[in-house]
Formats: sequence, structure tokens, C-alpha cells
Amino acid sequence: MHRFLCCCFFLLASTITAPAQDAPLPPVKATEAMKLPEGFRATVVGAEPQIVKPIGMTLDDRGRLWVIESHSYPHWLTEGKEGTDRILIFDDRKGAAEPCKVVWDRGTNLSGIAVGFGGVWLCATPKLLFLPLAP
Repeated sequence: MHRFLCCCFFLLASTITAPAQDAPLPPVKATEAMKLPEGFRATVVGAEPQIVKPIGMTLDDRGRLWVIESHSYPHWLTEGKEGTDRILIFDDRKGAAEPCKVVWDRGTNLSGIAVGFGGVWLCATPKLLFLPLAP
């Protein structure tokens, strides 16, 4: 549960503003401004410019955060065109966020992601894609 909350907050961190200002807070300051239940903490796993236009995320069995960036949204690409939507992996096994790994950068119209059965399942409306991964 702890990892899940930490992962979710990275998407929200850029939208938190301080009461006396209109500009968004930097990611680290945003996590400091969050009011969390006792025993919980928020950490920044990824933020701009490392991640741009995130639209979906999931966790795998190793605790890594998988994020899809939808560069094609809201202008969906037509059939047969190669896109620039990306799949990123964030791994913080050492307690601090490592640089993300780009798994794929040719996606088109990506909007959902799930990891399992030896690969990555991607929603690319109207298609459901399976991208096998090497062990």
C-alpha cells in the first residue's frame, strides 16, 4: 500500500498549489505540503521534464512503476501511423528514484497499461496490444 500511495502522488504533485499563490509548487515542495495519515510519507518518483503527459500507470510484481506518456492525445493518430507515445519504468529499489528507463517509444494512441503474462498489455483505442518482454 505504501508503494502505491507514493507512486500515485507523483502524478498529483504537480497540481498542488500553496494557499497564497497561484503557481504550482515544485514536486519536492508539493510532497512537503501534503497532509498524510500518520505513518505515511510522499516521495517524488518522477516529475517534469523526466515525464511528460502521463495518462496511465501500473505496478509490477517487483514494485516498479510503469507509466505511459500519451504524446498523441488529444489528436489521435490514424491507422498505420507510428506514434511517439512512450512506456517508462521507474525503479526505486535503493530508496531513491533512479533515472527512468524507456521501454518503448513508438506507441500510438496509448491510454492504459497492465503488466503480466510475460509482457505489457496496452490499451490503444480501439486496440488491445500485447508487447512481449525479454525475461
